[in-house]
Amino acid sequence: MNRAVSAAKEKKRAADREAQRHNRARTKAYIAYIEKTLQDLSGPNGQDSLGQQLTQQQEKINHLQETLGKIANLAQDAAGALPSSSISEKSSQHTNASQPTGEEGTPASVMNALPAGNGFFGMDLRCSDRERNYLAVLGNAVSLAQSFSPVILGDKPLTPASDDDFCIRAVVDGWKAATARSEVDVVWGLLQTVDEGLYYRTDPITRIGLLRLMRSMLLQRIGAAHRDSSLPEYMSATPVQASIMHQPFLDFFPWPQFRDYWILNGTEYVDESCAASFSTRIWFEWPFELRDVYHKQVITDTLSFSAEFESRYHDLSSWHLGSEREWPELSLETCQLGLEELQPPLTGDAINKT
Repeated sequence: MNRAVSAAKEKKRAADREAQRHNRARTKAYIAYIEKTLQDLSGPNGQDSLGQQLTQQQEKINHLQETLGKIANLAQDAAGALPSSSISEKSSQHTNASQPTGEEGTPASVMNALPAGNGFFGMDLRCSDRERNYLAVLGNAVSLAQSFSPVILGDKPLTPASDDDFCIRAVVDGWKAATARSEVDVVWGLLQTVDEGLYYRTDPITRIGLLRLMRSMLLQRIGAAHRDSSLPEYMSATPVQASIMHQPFLDFFPWPQFRDYWILNGTEYVDESCAASFSTRIWFEWPFELRDVYHKQVITDTLSFSAEFESRYHDLSSWHLGSEREWPELSLETCQLGLEELQPPLTGDAINKT
């Protein structure tokens, strides 16, 4: 009995000694951390480091305050948007949008109803058949996103690989799955709202192409574009885009002649029925399966675009716009034919050269 009691006491003393050893090691490590911190702060660069951090935080606070003011103004403008062109007359009759025809078994390829959601900073971008200037609402949302500083995108570095992975997953796996894997910055937040409110009507491959175009352009405009940008040459601003004020969302259509025609034609109003019909007609030519759009990197567990998709993505002829009886002026053929008579007058320099 005494032997058992002695063994138990010895075991307890050994456990106490081990616990004390751990406590001493932890205390020693903490003291070393405090000493290093004090040394850094009292060194020649200590004040500079603290000042730099304070300056960065103050810049973020100031930018957020400015953004909140812009949000209030833009939201008020969007709510009060009024019709101003003949398109509103032709758009009064609702056109039922066709559902996207994605691969069977792809969760995000078919959506049966408009998403609920709270929109983009309070802006409702759901497109159904309401009589409001949907083009202006989209333009306000784009203008807001472009007003952000690169600082607001967060500390995580932006890379083409991470952007491509997120873009593919958002469509193939769905936005919920994509956002669960990675943080969503302001630009992806806008694109999610546009995709769930408008682009969901088209097929998954076209959605991937449109989202990638918009992502690259928006990052470029706020000064956060990657060094190796994936923006195709046909998305470069034309002289018409650069010189004439227009609705911002028109810049995101793939065809330069289409953008020029709508801008020269003074298009300012497009209601929801017209926008919904248009979104069902745009399509990206892809003669393969959805799974052929990308490759999976097993080691890094990331998705990247296939060489075939990259080639077609940078080729303007891959983009098509279906015909529409109700709005024939929205066809590429009409845009091409009308450009000559809608060209802006020559400037003084141009006249002198002739």
